[in-house]
Amino acid sequence: MNRTSMRLWAGLFVIVVFSGGLAGGFAVRPWFDPEPPRGFRGRGGPPPSARMTERLLDRLDANLELSDDQRGRLREVFEAGQQRFRELNAGVREQFEAERARMNADIAAILTAEQMEIFESRIVRMRRDRRDRFGPRGPDGGRGPRGDRPGRPPR
Repeated sequence: MNRTSMRLWAGLFVIVVFSGGLAGGFAVRPWFDPEPPRGFRGRGGPPPSARMTERLLDRLDANLELSDDQRGRLREVFEAGQQRFRELNAGVREQFEAERARMNADIAAILTAEQMEIFESRIVRMRRDRRDRFGPRGPDGGRGPRGDRPGRPPR
């Protein structure tokens, strides 16, 4: 074999070995990493509220050296607060939908039937495109701009 064919075979061998390793890594990964990554946009979603409460209690305990009684009472406060926030969120969502319906009714009173049909089709298309691009909670995952969160610099 001449020098050029030897280089081609060596290059092909490197590519085959690299591809085989990559494919093997993808095939074996579920056995070594069965839990999907957690995150607000990942398959796992945010941690359940009970785990969040325990994490918060652990942090407080590390800094404040809580007694068992304090830890239990704080757990009750956090769980009650989470329930109130869920109820508040449901109420805000209902108010938002009611306001949207009111605004659509006001728009319908101004536009002609043909204009309203075009308007609705464009709004529906805009919402669908936005949802397809960013997901159901928008481009920031429903968290707001990074600069609005304490301790986080804006992007």
